[in-house]
Order: sequence, then C-alpha cells, then structure tokens
Amino acid sequence: MILVLMVVLATAASRINVNLADLTDKIYRHPLTVSNAVLEANASIISIHRHMKEVAHARSAEELENDVRAIKQHEAEVHGRFDIISERFLGEKIKIQSAREAFIEWESIANEVIERARLGRFDMAAEIVETRGAQHVILLTSRMNALTDFARGKASQFLAESKHQKFLSQAFLYSLMVAVVAIGGVIAVFVVIGVRRSEEELRNGRERIEILLASTAEAIYGIDLDGNCTFANPACLKMIGRQGESEILGANVHDLIHHTRPDGSPYPREECPIHQAFSEGMRMHSDQEVFWRADGTSFSVEHTYRPIYKDGAIAGAVCTFTDISERKQAELEMKRKSALLESSNTELRQFAYVASHDLQEPLRMVASYLQLLEWRYAGALDDDARTYIGFAVDGAKRMSTLIRDILQYSRIETHGEPLANTDSGQAIRNALANLQSLATEVEAVVTFDDLPSVRADAPQLAQLFQNLVGNALKYHAPDRNPEIHIRAERSKGTVTFQVRDNGIGIERQYFERIFKAFKRLHGKEEFDGTGIGLAICKKIVERHGGRIWVESEPGKGSTFYFTLPAAT
Repeated sequence: MILVLMVVLATAASRINVNLADLTDKIYRHPLTVSNAVLEANASIISIHRHMKEVAHARSAEELENDVRAIKQHEAEVHGRFDIISERFLGEKIKIQSAREAFIEWESIANEVIERARLGRFDMAAEIVETRGAQHVILLTSRMNALTDFARGKASQFLAESKHQKFLSQAFLYSLMVAVVAIGGVIAVFVVIGVRRSEEELRNGRERIEILLASTAEAIYGIDLDGNCTFANPACLKMIGRQGESEILGANVHDLIHHTRPDGSPYPREECPIHQAFSEGMRMHSDQEVFWRADGTSFSVEHTYRPIYKDGAIAGAVCTFTDISERKQAELEMKRKSALLESSNTELRQFAYVASHDLQEPLRMVASYLQLLEWRYAGALDDDARTYIGFAVDGAKRMSTLIRDILQYSRIETHGEPLANTDSGQAIRNALANLQSLATEVEAVVTFDDLPSVRADAPQLAQLFQNLVGNALKYHAPDRNPEIHIRAERSKGTVTFQVRDNGIGIERQYFERIFKAFKRLHGKEEFDGTGIGLAICKKIVERHGGRIWVESEPGKGSTFYFTLPAAT
C-alpha cells in the first residue's frame, strides 16, 4: 500500500516538474520573445525618425541617400520583428495588425519626407517630420506598447503559475519523503536521490526565469497583499536608483517610490489606484503618474499593474513600468509649439482682416481722385500724363483686388459655414453661372458628370470650383477653344474630384509652388490675377480634411484633383 502511494506521489511530482518546465519554456518562447522583439522594433522606429530628421536637413545628395538607405534598413528590421511577434504572440492578432498598419502608414510618411527632400523641398520635409511624423511616432509607440503590455501580462501569469507549481511539487516531495522513510533504507536512498534531482530541476527552472527577468529592459516588481515588495528585476532597481534588491525587498513600494503626486502634494496610500489592482482584482494602466528615485528626483512612467491569483484568490500584484520622461517632454514641446502656431495664425488672420478693411478706403479714394483729375483736366493733359494716370488707377484697382483676395483667404476657416451634406452638382452650376461671361468670351465648353453629394461648406465648395474652372478658362491655349470636364469617384467614404482642361499646362517643377500664395508663374502682362486663387483652393480643401494636387504636361493641359468627405 505504501509502495503504491509512493509511486502515485512520485508520478504527480514528476508531472508537476514537467508543467514547470513547460511554463518556463512558454515564458522564454512567447511573452519575453515578443517583449524583446517590440523593444528592438521601437529602437529601429526611433532610428528611422532620427534619420527622417537628417533627411530633412541633409547637406548633400550623398548624405541624403545614406540616410535613406538607413531608413529602409531599419524598416526591414521592424518588419522582421513584426514577423517574430506574429509567430509568438498569444493574444488577438488584431493588435499586431493594428500596430503593423500604423507602421505601414508611417512608412508612407517617411517616403513622403524622402520625396520632398529629393525634390529640394527640405522645409516641407522638416514640417512633415515635426508634425505628422512626430504625432505618428506617438501613435505607433502606443500600439507597440500595447503588444508589450499584453506579453508582460502573460509572463506574469506564467510566473505566478510556476510559483504555484513549485509549492505543489514541494508538498508532494515532502509527502514522498515520508512514504520513502516508511518502506525502508534502500528504497529511501533511491527516493532521496529522486527528490534531490527534482529540487535541482526546480532550482534550475527558477534560475532560468530569474535570468529571463533580469535580461529584459522593462522594469518589473511584485508586491504582496500589504503592498510590500516580493521581487524586483535589475531594470527596476536601476530606474528607481537602488543599488541592490535588498534595498527594496520587504519595503512598502508605495512609500518608497510613489509617495508624492506629480504636483508635489502627498499621495496617501489609501488613495493610490495601484492597490485596486489586487485589492479589487482590477488591471490598472496609466501614463500620468511619476515614480521617485532614491536621490529624491522623479520621472514620468507608463506602468501596468495586474493581480496575481493563487488557488483562486488574489495573492498580490505584478507591476511593469518604463521611463517615458523624454516622450512627455516631446509632447509638452509639441503642445507649446502648437499653441504658439495657433496664436500666430490668429494674429495673422486679425491683421489681414483689419488691414484689408483699412486699406480699401484710401485705395478707392486714390483711384477716384485720379479719374476725377483726368476728367477735369483732360484738355490740359498730354498723352504721357493720361498714360501715367491710367497706370496709377490700374495699380490701385489691382491692389484693391489683391486686398480683397487676402481678406477672403484669411476668412476661410474663421467665417466658414458648418459642414453639411451638399450637392456638388449644384455647387458647380453656381460656379459656372458666375463664370458665364468669361466662358462665352473664350468660347469654352464646360461639361460635368453626375456628381455625388459631399460633406462640405456649400459656398466654399462653389468658390473652389469657380477658382479651378476660372483658372482653366484664363490659362487656355491660344490655338484651341477651352474644353473643361469635371468628374468624381467615390471610395471608402471619400470623393475624389477631377477638373481636367486642355490648356497650356504646367511644368512638373511648379506642381507644389502654384498652391502657395502669390507664387505666380506668369507676369501680369501675360495674365491678370493676384496669384492667390490656388492657395485659397488648397486652404478650402484642407479645411474639409482633404488634399489637392495637380498632374499636368506643358502644352497638353492639366488635371486638378482634390478629395472631400462623402455625404453621410
């Protein structure tokens, strides 16, 4: 009977050892492999962003291409890490897909920066890096950290299970020793040898887990139900400025590193949300807290707490955290620059509005008195004098037109109507009605398809069509009548419009310049205008959340494209 009991106990202990080995292998092959792959991918992402900045400030073509090659190499490395994560990730694959899609979108931003830099548009490249590039880094880092967060949770779960397996194994082993003693010395010798071997395997398994925890760059520590530290890995000790584990083991972690709020006020332990992780069985995640080092300095952290269960009851919690001080500083700097930019834009809009109103009246007075002078003293003026007066009146009128366009440009965002479902067909008809006399004068043929409804400001949409069609009428080829056609395609909630003409065309090197205010390609002797019409088009489209661009070939006409949100 005792022999049978010994066999049963030995079999159970062996099975528990196998489970412990399997848990150790799972931690190594899955959560920690995923965590390390994410860390390596994040390092490559940071390198890509740094090289993007260098591309935007390259001092030579060779330097630019070296940075481009570095970007492509790091992009390949990130995709390789995504492959590892996909193979070893134990959670929902949609999290990986979300992170990967964010990286692919970021690749397109990097490609846009490279394209602008290769065209010599370094100011635009730098603007993309500092705005959309920096914002996307934050989004991408957040999604990557979600993968690490899940992997760390799995590692903590496996670690807790391994401790439970060790406890059961020791219980079975001690029972087995009693049984061995009961059946005699010889059998006892063999059983003791087996027990020692099992203990050695348990010790080796524990050491492997400790080595794995020590090798990760993430800070990890555990607490019991009283909030006292049960273990801490080297990364944790380094971040909080402690020399060894003995300085934190058994100490209350809240009193040690979380005793004060970010504003410097005391943080009572009973108000700390961290304790909810194990007192109420809740998972807690935050990136709005600070931890305190041994030297009294603080640092911003992103941390996650999960409860540890033992035999169905909460036994404590595991915390993982990282130092995000640099990220927080970058976010504050971005907010500061955004606030300065918004303030500057507001001041510029106010200045344009006031200047436009104040300048119109003296210009009208100048033009009126010059015309009155020409009428009253017509007999006393020679041809040169009348020519000079004509030049002055024409200049005043052109200045008045320019001021009116500047005022219109400055009021696109501040005086627009709310976006609503709008019939784009009616908008083009309104625009053509305003252009009827010009279209008749140049004998133009303007056609358009059955156009879909969009979410838009109706007057601004009509203005957009009027400017584009008006340009096509103005810049028509002298040897043929203007032919203009408007069509649209709808795809995934967005409508892409095309305004195609057979005019004089535009050289590729001016595709971006024409959308900037006052960047005229022709002198006023060739074509009249203020050079702000396409800038107004661009501002209207961007206010609607779309983009505008052109494709053209000199002598063969141009096609202007712009996107707007589809009607809901």
